[in-house]
Amino acid sequence: GEVIFKLNDMVTAGTEIETARNGLRSKENRTVQLNIMRDEKHIEVNVKLRKLDKKTILTQLEDRMGVIHLPGFYLDMDSEFSVIVDDLVRQGALGIVLDLRNTPTGQLTESVNIAGSFIPKGQKIVSLRDTQWKIRDFMSNSGKYSHLPLVVLINGQTEGTAEIVAGVLGEEESVVVIGEKSLGEGRIFSYISRPEGEGIKLATGSYLLPSGAEIQGNGIEPDLVVLGDRSNSSSLVKPEDAQMMKALEVLAKQIGP
Repeated sequence: GEVIFKLNDMVTAGTEIETARNGLRSKENRTVQLNIMRDEKHIEVNVKLRKLDKKTILTQLEDRMGVIHLPGFYLDMDSEFSVIVDDLVRQGALGIVLDLRNTPTGQLTESVNIAGSFIPKGQKIVSLRDTQWKIRDFMSNSGKYSHLPLVVLINGQTEGTAEIVAGVLGEEESVVVIGEKSLGEGRIFSYISRPEGEGIKLATGSYLLPSGAEIQGNGIEPDLVVLGDRSNSSSLVKPEDAQMMKALEVLAKQIGP
């Protein structure tokens, strides 16, 4: 493994983990010099830091079907998502394709609220089970869009909280999940700072779907397996995207003439 020994002129060994972490955060583009210990040898490397802009939720209206791709689950994304769905419905969308392909893990609250917007109010979304097997349930407090036909797209890079959304929606009878098996990362991590300044990342629990199925190591299996890759293009609907084309076909049948 590798250990960051110095950050610029600051010796990170023995410093508080948050102090070292702040040194790698930047509101502007800049370069820092890291002294890395690898196999008992010190190596100097320069790393460019840049400001990470919040990625945009991509949307498209396609023949009465709203297509939404979520780039992740960041703070307040659930509110933004609700505005987007409302807008698509106003434009004539009668159903939604929720594209979670290549969607990384993120904020649990936002993922629960987004999933809950398609799940009847009061219904379970996900359970958190800690290492003592204590369970904490998260319930839907919305159900605002539970009347809309829904198809979910996943692939091998659908991760963590994105798998919670795909998993709980997939357990609804009316929802069809299409694509490839998801990553299977369903652990809860905690970060602990030690007195000497070092930090430890521990797996302290796991996510369970309403059925009791565990995401970790299992992933989410699609109802319809369709192989393919998601394009990074800003255009969500492309004829060569077999997974998206199948999702639109299935959703069109649900919506009807």
